[in-house]
Amino acid sequence: MDLTEIDDGVFVCGQITEDFVDELAKAGFKTIICNRPDNEQQNQPTFASIEKVAKAHGLTSYYIPVTPPNIEQKSIASMRDALKTCEYPVLAYCKSGHRAQTLYHLAKN
Repeated sequence: MDLTEIDDGVFVCGQITEDFVDELAKAGFKTIICNRPDNEQQNQPTFASIEKVAKAHGLTSYYIPVTPPNIEQKSIASMRDALKTCEYPVLAYCKSGHRAQTLYHLAKN
């Protein structure tokens, strides 16, 4: 999985799997933020399945889905709140990482 660091302790990537959560925990990540709606694509892991594994590894997870092409103000506010309260390092993901990165930058402004 290719992670892109977009700010200190903030990474984005495309869709993750339950197995990848184990790797994130071993790498020291503390928080996962899902910016992809469930059932956007067939055979996509649900947020609940990712969250279950994250909890088992002591990671906090947030579900802030964004449906293209619009990013709603409530999603920006939710991302802003999550970034204020979460532990770092944090990984935000969506299908490709683009939505996660865009939402991050909107939340930081």
